Amino acid sequence: MCLILDKDTYKRLKANEDIIVYKALLCNTIVDGKKILFTPYQRYKVEIGGAYKSRLVKSKSYCPHIKLGFHTFINLPDIDKMFKYLDVNTKAYIAKCVIPKGSHYYIGRYYSSDMPDSYASNKLTYLEIL
Repeated sequence: MCLILDKDTYKRLKANEDIIVYKALLCNTIVDGKKILFTPYQRYKVEIGGAYKSRLVKSKSYCPHIKLGFHTFINLPDIDKMFKYLDVNTKAYIAKCVIPKGSHYYIGRYYSSDMPDSYASNKLTYLEIL
C-alpha cells in the first residue's frame, strides 16, 4: 500500500496527541478459537493490544509517496473504499488503532489521489476489532 503525497502534505509531522485511526486487517486462519490477523499488503501478523514500530520511508520518485510505514485511514467510513483492493478469498476486519503521541507521520491519500485522506506512521497500536 502506498500513501500518495502532494505538495501540501510532503513534510513529516509529529503527533502532539494520540490520533485515532482505522486499519484493514485480514484473517484466513483460526487457532484455538483465536483469529490470526495480518496486514493486507505486507502480510505482517498483528495482535489486538499490540504496539508496533516501523521505519517511515518516503520515495524519491517523480510521484512522492510513503512506501514503508503503517498505513491507516483517518475516517472509519472511508476504509470501505479500500476493500475492493483486497484478496476476496480472505475475511477482512476493521481495527480501531492509535498513532501514539510523539510518533512521526505523513498525511496523504491511499493508493491514488481520488481516495480519502490517510496516514502513514512509524508507530501504531491496535486497540480493538470493530
